Amino acid sequence: MSQIPEGIYLETKKSRVGTGHTASEVTFRSFYLVRPSGDQVECFLLDDKLNPTGLNESLSAAAFSQKGWQHLPQLQQRYPGICAKLSAPPAAKSPAAPPQKRPPAGAPQTRPPAGPPAAKPASPPPAPEPEKPEESDAPWWELTSKGSGGLFKK
Repeated sequence: MSQIPEGIYLETKKSRVGTGHTASEVTFRSFYLVRPSGDQVECFLLDDKLNPTGLNESLSAAAFSQKGWQHLPQLQQRYPGICAKLSAPPAAKSPAAPPQKRPPAGAPQTRPPAGPPAAKPASPPPAPEPEKPEESDAPWWELTSKGSGGLFKK
C-alpha cells in the first residue's frame, strides 16, 4: 500500500437536486485536512475558507484510499497554519462573574391626596345653523354657484 501524503484533500460529490423539469446536477465540494498517523488517518472537515469546522473522523488507511479524495498540493503552504488552529488549545473558559450588588430600593413614591374635581369651563354657545337654500324643481347643476355653463367642453 502506498504512503498517504498529509495535506489538504478535496472530496467531490455529484448529485441530482429537484424533480421533473426543475431537476439539475449539482457538485458538492468538501475540503479536508488529512494527517496520517500509523495505520489510521485523521480527517478534519474544513469550511469554504479552509478554516477547521470542528468535525473530524478517523479512518483506516484502506478506508481512506477507497474514498477517492483528490490531494491538492497547491494548498500545501496553508497546511501548517490550519494545523496550528487545530492544535491550539481551546480558549480557557471561566465562570461568569457574580452579579453586582444593587443598592436597596428606596421608599415608594407617594402622591398628594386628590382634591375635589375642578369645575368645567362654560361651553361656548352653539353655532347658528346655516341657511337652507330654497328648494326648487331645477336640477342640481343649476343650483351651483357657477351654473351649468361650464359643465361641458365646447
